[in-house]
Amino acid sequence: MPLTRGELCKRGGLSSRQVGRYTVLGIIRGALRHGPGAPYDDDDLVRILATQTLLARGGDLPQISRMLYAMPDTEVYALAGVPLPVTATAEGKTEVVQAPTAPTDTRALGGDAWTRIELLPDLELFVRTQSSPMVQRIAREIITQYAHKIPPAG
Repeated sequence: MPLTRGELCKRGGLSSRQVGRYTVLGIIRGALRHGPGAPYDDDDLVRILATQTLLARGGDLPQISRMLYAMPDTEVYALAGVPLPVTATAEGKTEVVQAPTAPTDTRALGGDAWTRIELLPDLELFVRTQSSPMVQRIAREIITQYAHKIPPAG
């Protein structure tokens, strides 16, 4: 369910300025559109709640941004204390939405560290570990786009 910035601030316990900082750092994606009442995604709230948990454990925001980027959705939701979203299948059964596999490989290529993320069988995404928040946001958007297209295991 879309949230306005005010609702996100209230439910996440942040000021509007802090939401802006979290967006710049790549912790949250930011509003889906611009202007008053621009909607934020539920995932943004979950990432804010997970960030607060990690801050309470002594992390700093840039470090937390990198950690959340590398975590599978199941861990982010667990940190936030929020159950994973569910979806109905064609057979009417309910199942947890599958997220792409966690980054499975970090290697040095040409002196830089890269993270390999398997999106689908035969489709991988490589992201430089020290990439900018904008690149990290784009990578998360790609991951989110393919999260619902992964066939169930087995």
